[in-house]
Amino acid sequence: MPTKLYQCTTVSTRLNVLSACTYSVWQHVDCMGVDKSNIPESYLCELCKPRPIDLRRAIRLQIQKRERELSELLVYIYTHTHSVQCC
Repeated sequence: MPTKLYQCTTVSTRLNVLSACTYSVWQHVDCMGVDKSNIPESYLCELCKPRPIDLRRAIRLQIQKRERELSELLVYIYTHTHSVQCC
């Protein structure tokens, strides 16, 4: 089955994710160290194809993405609530 690239929309995030193997696993491309510009024709998760996964790196990437999203949201809220003139 060819690998498909999807958008993860959980927690208001848009991240590239891979569909993988018989376990119907969805994994973030960045977390798994896959090059977005060179998605493999066939992708197996670490259960089907055992290999070391840098879990600390993956967690760090997700935290950084959430922090960027929160920062963008705060800027949006600030600019849209402080631009309204009263009276």
